[in-house]
Amino acid sequence: MMSSDTQPVPDVVMDAALYTLYHAMVYCRNYSGDTGASQDVVYDLMDALHEVPQILRHWGTSNNNVEKLKQYFGCFQHERWTDKTLLPPPDLVRIFEKALSSQE
Repeated sequence: MMSSDTQPVPDVVMDAALYTLYHAMVYCRNYSGDTGASQDVVYDLMDALHEVPQILRHWGTSNNNVEKLKQYFGCFQHERWTDKTLLPPPDLVRIFEKALSSQE
């Protein structure tokens, strides 16, 4: 249930956030299927994403906005893992920004 202070998430933002989460989850599924995959990559990815549903749920309160979503998507530092994984990690901020701009 939303509190009276929350606002509906704009459709363009919701669509971009869900699209970004989709890419992150597909990466995580494919990456973790490798028995030699480092748990650190999965941990970092999930650590970055765990707050996204709450940000969307409490939109418009406590600075829950596009910039906060970018902040959390940016917590997964894809460049940290680029040379250490067979599957290139996603740049979640770029995916989110591209999805936002393609809908405007």
